[in-house]
This record gives sequence, structure tokens and C-alpha cells, in this order.
Amino acid sequence: MMKRLSILVAVLTVSLMTLAQPSAGSFSLIPRLGVNFANMTNDEVVVDLMQQEHTLKSRIKPGLMVGFDAEYQATSDLFMSLGLQYSRQGSRFPDFERKDGEFVEGYSDWHTDLDYLNVPLLFGYRIAKGFSVKAGLQLGLLLGGKEKMSYTDITILDGGTRKQGNAVPLETDVKDVYKSVDLSIPLALSYEFENVILDARYNFGLSRIHQLDVVKSRNSVIQLSVGYRFQVM
Repeated sequence: MMKRLSILVAVLTVSLMTLAQPSAGSFSLIPRLGVNFANMTNDEVVVDLMQQEHTLKSRIKPGLMVGFDAEYQATSDLFMSLGLQYSRQGSRFPDFERKDGEFVEGYSDWHTDLDYLNVPLLFGYRIAKGFSVKAGLQLGLLLGGKEKMSYTDITILDGGTRKQGNAVPLETDVKDVYKSVDLSIPLALSYEFENVILDARYNFGLSRIHQLDVVKSRNSVIQLSVGYRFQVM
């Protein structure tokens, strides 16, 4: 009985090692789900804040990422992958108020959502057990773009009391403002344990994303995701 149990444990151990360490020539599918922390470089606007002009700079905006990678293990340490993913990117601006005559206008939750279909081609190298570094080139196709904010009338009453009206959502389609194709360089560090893959990636934008060439904004995206390896060959 003990001999059979020892054989079973050995077989299971070898199986787990095989799953955790893809062999040369193997092919895997890796669905991934994650979150983006996106911004646009050189993205700023000049607004009239209480009758004085101020420059607002964009900030990081979170967004969803979902997709999969098809990965080929060339050698025990070298591999390459081709991915397909939906990625919500963009940026956001801080809330602000501006004076319009006797009234004050408040603007909040001002952000831009850019939806991309990204196709990353990555080359990876296993630097230690479970740890890999990856780099490559990513093509992004713009699916849509929306600019959203909320607007509120604020009345200053006698004694300085503020009376705030109902927030009015504003939404503008801005897809035509941005270029339909985006190129970036993804750099990544991943850790794999029993087929679960944790991936930290930075997508460095190469191309300007605005249609107007005078605007020098590029995508800048930090991406954290979790995936699971299904070895199919």
C-alpha cells in the first residue's frame, strides 16, 4: 500500500512540475483579467478658475483589461506570445470650479475613456524559477472614445452660504479626435506558480494619439493582471 502511495505521489509531483514548467516546443493558451492604470503624457488643459487661468494636468485613471495570450515555448527558458485584449485607457482631470457672472460652475469626474483592441507580441526569458521578463511591440486599434464629466450650478448666498444644484452628466464622443492606430512597447515582469501567472506590465507609448500633430500626447499604461495557463500541445 505504501509503495503504491509513493508511486502516486511521485506521478502527481512530476505532473505538477510539468504544468508549472512548460517544456520546449509546447503551446499554451493563457486567458488574462486585469486592471489598467492609464494616463496620457503631455495632456493638460487651461481653464478659467474663478476668473484666473490655471493649467490642469491629467491624472491616472483605472480601467478594465481582459484578453488572452497564445504562448509558444521555444526552449526551456525562451518563449514568445501573441495576445489579443480589450483595454480601457485614457486619463482624468481633477475637479474644479469656475465663475460665470454671479454664478459658480462646478465640474467633477472629468475623464476620457479610450477603448482599444490591443495585439501585443512579446518575447520572454525565464530569469529564475517562476520569474520571467518580457518585452516586445504592441499594436492598438481604437474602438471608441468618450469624454465624460458632471456639471453643477453653485449659487453663493448672503453670508457665503453655497447652494448646489443637481449634477448634470455630460458626455461627448471623441473617437474622431484620436488616431485609430497606436503603437507601444510593453515591458513586463511575471511570476508563475502552478499555472497561475501574475503579470506586471508597462506599456510605453511610441506614437502620438491625437489627430492634431501639435498635441504630443502618448498613451502611458501600467497593467496588472492574473492569468491561467492551459497547455494544449
